Amino acid sequence: MYNFKKYLKSKFNRLIYKKISPFVGRVLDKLFFTSFSRIGINFYHFYERNDYLVDNKDLFCFVHLPRTAGISTRIFLEENNIKIYNFPKNAFHNPVSLNCPPDKFKYFTIMRNPIDRVYSQFKNYGSIGGAITEHGLIYTLRTQKTFKNLACQYYSGLIGEHVDERVFEIAKKNINNFHYIINFNSLEEGLNKFVKKFEVDKIVKIKPYNINKYDKISDSQKEIIETYNYWDLKLYNYYKMNLTKKI
Repeated sequence: MYNFKKYLKSKFNRLIYKKISPFVGRVLDKLFFTSFSRIGINFYHFYERNDYLVDNKDLFCFVHLPRTAGISTRIFLEENNIKIYNFPKNAFHNPVSLNCPPDKFKYFTIMRNPIDRVYSQFKNYGSIGGAITEHGLIYTLRTQKTFKNLACQYYSGLIGEHVDERVFEIAKKNINNFHYIINFNSLEEGLNKFVKKFEVDKIVKIKPYNINKYDKISDSQKEIIETYNYWDLKLYNYYKMNLTKKI
């Protein structure tokens, strides 16, 4: 009986959060210039959760921000038989867990320049049907929390919160306790160093995945992204000055 109820619940959740919720959300997005369509999808796929429990302290937990080569990294680690913490439903985008602080658990991440990352996120979001991007970069940044200081949200664990100095300081403290931080601009080199620590005999090369081609970012677009991502840029500069030797 328990298994049957569990089965029915899973089917119900799939119908509501994977089918109906995104459909209704897309209608609302068109009407009210929002991104409601992502809420049900994120819930269903276990994205953007800060309450998960890492069941093995020896496993590395990957904090994967959007547009930081996370899928390529996961494939690379799998092909080299490197086991990392597997989120429920094999979820991708999750911040630090408030239940598992970085000073007690093994976290690693890929750090990318916020201006490049946000621009890539904006372009990619539009390509997968994010209606809000149709209204332009400024409107998207102004109205969407996921385009403003997302790194501070992920690394502090305070996902969806307004980022201020308090949140920034938590994020800074946490990345200081990360076991490894890989620079996006030297991704292959960083991943090779990471894998070598597991005594892998022959390293399989990284394969690019989910790469999008789009127009080069303009100076004005850079300034706009910088304006809305003050704290992420400050965190990135702190990383460059103090933590580039993390790996």
